Amino acid sequence: MNRWLKTGMLLAIGVAIVGIVLHGGGEVTHLAAQVPTTPTPVPCPPGCPIPGTAQLPPGGYLNFSDPVPTVPPGATPPLSGGQRMVAITNESDAPATVAFDGRTVTVTTPAGSAVRALRPFGVDCTVVEGQPNVLQCPGNSGVTLSQRASFSFTTTTTAGGASESVALVSGCTNVTLTWPAGTPAERIAGAVTPSSALIAIWRLTNATGTFAGYTPRFPQASDLATVNRLDAAFVCMDAPGSLTRPVI
Repeated sequence: MNRWLKTGMLLAIGVAIVGIVLHGGGEVTHLAAQVPTTPTPVPCPPGCPIPGTAQLPPGGYLNFSDPVPTVPPGATPPLSGGQRMVAITNESDAPATVAFDGRTVTVTTPAGSAVRALRPFGVDCTVVEGQPNVLQCPGNSGVTLSQRASFSFTTTTTAGGASESVALVSGCTNVTLTWPAGTPAERIAGAVTPSSALIAIWRLTNATGTFAGYTPRFPQASDLATVNRLDAAFVCMDAPGSLTRPVI
């Protein structure tokens, strides 16, 4: 990440980074499989109905959509509303049940897994408290989905399915990461709720005394690709939230 972008982001949130504390522990987590190159559509073309429920296999994708309105010859198409379409991709190695009631998309993965949203567009996804395998995604207005929305999701699995929630303040919170070595920084970002409040994740490289960062807002400018277990990081938010991490 270039120095100008790092400086600008730190100044924007107005937070002074003063230190890092590392802790010890053992590995108990298991990462989901890599995303297939070409997702497989589920068998409900041209789109799953709204409201509707579908089973989404690993690597699959689906679209919930309204039927295309039929306009009689010579009639004027309606000026308001329009066809809604919500695209959802399963980037995990676990099957999922996906339901859309017209207001909120609910993703349920197997017990013992923790589901995370990736790259949400037009939605705000939040893990249900006490149910790490259930993700709910209403529109980013908190009321309804936009006409076009999309997101993907993945899962992590912990020994016994144990996970814990860490409170994040508006600003930067120093947290210890408990994912295995080599976990993509994008996965850590996906464990933050609400996803729209995440500004960046920063990690100090002790050997050089410099920070590497990942931001979902500018992923192409990020220089933090992966993290290791027990890395200390600063999670910077523009509103309070939480980080759901594996228990070790």
